[in-house]
Amino acid sequence: MSDQVHSRKSFLNHTLVNAGGIAAGQLIVLLATPVLARRYTPAEFGVYASLVAVCGVIATGAALRFDKALPATQDGEIPSTYRLGLLACVASLLLGAFAVGLGAQRYLPWPQPLASMALAMLCVASGALQALMAMSAAVLVRRGAFLPLAFLRMTQPACFVTAALLPVPGGLPVAFTIGLVAAVLSGLAFSLRELVASARVRAKAVARKYWEYPVVSLPMAVLDTLTLSLPLLFIVQHYGDAAGGNYSQVQRLAAAPLLLLANAISQVFYKHAGDVARAGQSPRALMWRTVRDLVLAGAAIIAFVALAGEPVLSLFLGKGWRIDSHYLLLVLLPAVFRVSVSPITSIFLVMEQVRFGALWQVIYAAATWGVLSFASGRSSLDDLLLAVLLNELVLYGLYLWMADIAVRRGERKAIQCAA
Repeated sequence: MSDQVHSRKSFLNHTLVNAGGIAAGQLIVLLATPVLARRYTPAEFGVYASLVAVCGVIATGAALRFDKALPATQDGEIPSTYRLGLLACVASLLLGAFAVGLGAQRYLPWPQPLASMALAMLCVASGALQALMAMSAAVLVRRGAFLPLAFLRMTQPACFVTAALLPVPGGLPVAFTIGLVAAVLSGLAFSLRELVASARVRAKAVARKYWEYPVVSLPMAVLDTLTLSLPLLFIVQHYGDAAGGNYSQVQRLAAAPLLLLANAISQVFYKHAGDVARAGQSPRALMWRTVRDLVLAGAAIIAFVALAGEPVLSLFLGKGWRIDSHYLLLVLLPAVFRVSVSPITSIFLVMEQVRFGALWQVIYAAATWGVLSFASGRSSLDDLLLAVLLNELVLYGLYLWMADIAVRRGERKAIQCAA
């Protein structure tokens, strides 16, 4: 019993430290929002949000998912796994630059200004930088060094805001990249020990052992990130940059507390669920407790936004933004459904049920693409957002059910191996 109490305290402490770093970074952005929202138009935020969304897709695959493998590795495997991820990021950057040189940006389904070669190259570079930062963050998670991780989480938002408030050529996209450069340099400094350490397990052996991450998990993760970006991309394509800017800004502000909590818990959950599984115990109770807490937090945020969201956001954004309560809830509710469940994604990795998790991802991507393709352009924006809301509710309910099955499967597998 004392071990369980200690584990819960450790989980809570790590979550608070990690959340503190994310909160501090987001607070800097929040404090700068009234200025940024008046300095840049909703259309400029729409272009920026679209670029960031695609950068996220690139970042998801640039490290070949070795950033996700790292927290689950054994001690002697950490240096080799880290170096494999860094090498993959560099290779992805070169491959992306080559693709842009061949004119790949012409196939991007966005307004023409975003499809220029300069912004496409910036998108590729930012994606690789995000992946590099994720590799350093993964090292800190594996080490349990959540205080340096909190500082790393603060670096990018702080430098982004600083650059966005200055007369930087290129506006928000360039400011975003500047913030990433600063965060990568900080991350490399924090993980220097693993970078220069002698590897007790060779990279080839590590790659062979964790082959499912780049081969199975990678396509599904890229598909997941792309699917999450689809509503914004469809809105920008069919309803314009300004509509996309409104959507991204409102969702970010309305769901900010829950997103902060979920981001903090996600990495902490991965570490602690991995520790529990390596100790031969079941992480099922930890999983359900995590979901329960996030659902309660989400319900509180929904109530606050319904009652006070419109007047509060009017102070931050000023004129020219859509902030009526009906719109706020249409944008917020899908994010609450998703964020209440998605932090336990790593349970499929911990329980070695990657392919089962991939099955849900295929279903989710197909359903989301179908809903957006059918509703976009032929219905109002509000009707499209309602369709997205219903889609998220059904699909993430299915996700939670499948996650519980994955834990049970993993438990049976562990019992069979022990026998």
